[in-house]
Amino acid sequence: MNIITHIFHIIIPVAHVADAAAAATTATPSVTTLLGIDWKLFLAQLVNFVIVLFILWKWAFTPLTKKLAERTARIDKSLKEADEINKLHAQAEADRLEAIRIARVEASAIINAAEKSANLAKDEIVAEAHKHAKQIAEESKRALASQQTEMMNQVRSDAALLIIAATEKILGEKLNPKTDKALIDRSLEHLKERA
Repeated sequence: MNIITHIFHIIIPVAHVADAAAAATTATPSVTTLLGIDWKLFLAQLVNFVIVLFILWKWAFTPLTKKLAERTARIDKSLKEADEINKLHAQAEADRLEAIRIARVEASAIINAAEKSANLAKDEIVAEAHKHAKQIAEESKRALASQQTEMMNQVRSDAALLIIAATEKILGEKLNPKTDKALIDRSLEHLKERA
């Protein structure tokens, strides 16, 4: 309110000066008179304009400017937050892709290790089977050799008995067992050499 009072104190003396100037120039028409400008009305309108301008500035333009500044700040903040969200989203996407890549590498390593382990187990099983088959073959060979030796001994024994029986028949008498044995052994050695 103090400002309005000051404005009135400035405008009222200006109005008196304007009245005095108008009275002094009544003799000759001035430009203002020709244009139809009334100084008192002009000054009153100027005062009204200044008052309206002050009121608009104080209660309309200043709050409006303040609101626009706040809104601009909120928009800037929202844009910055959106930019941060976009950056975080891009980082999360990059992290997700990196995690997928690492998982693929680890899965590949696990598959390779499993394949190596399976191949080693297969090789061990095959080696064990070959070893077992070799053992069975060796045992079979030993069993065959043992049977062959046993059969040969049986054949020798049977052959010796046959020879003794044939010799007894041929000679008509029984020979001395020591002499028989030596004779039989020589005969078998002779048969071995031929075979």
